[in-house]
Amino acid sequence: MKKHYNVVAAAVVAADGRVLCVQRGTTPFSYTSMKWEFPGGKCEAGESEVEALRRELREELDCDVEPYRHVGAVEHEYPDFSIRLSVYLCRAHSAFRLTEHVAYAFCVPMSCERSIGPRPTTKLFARWSKPMSEKTV
Repeated sequence: MKKHYNVVAAAVVAADGRVLCVQRGTTPFSYTSMKWEFPGGKCEAGESEVEALRRELREELDCDVEPYRHVGAVEHEYPDFSIRLSVYLCRAHSAFRLTEHVAYAFCVPMSCERSIGPRPTTKLFARWSKPMSEKTV
């Protein structure tokens, strides 16, 4: 039986509207190794999605973020495990530095699909046609 993980990701929105993408290093799985993604990670037991997102970005980017809109969630099956991915639009309240990833780039939201590729995050891009409201979650 495959393991299942609840995962959160941040679309960190810069002042010019571009979003932060980070590149993984080498992983045990070829389908995740060196791939681009939004920063984030697994929720721990008893942790809300927003708490997990803030913790993960402090760990991965040494950065404090403010989630302000839940974009949505999708289920995705990988060959060795499955995930429920929940994505939030976020503002960074501090500079960041890479602590786990090998590279970063800021891209226009609709071009992120080409950068990230056919992965669970791209299932949510249709929802980006809605205005990015300033509503806080």
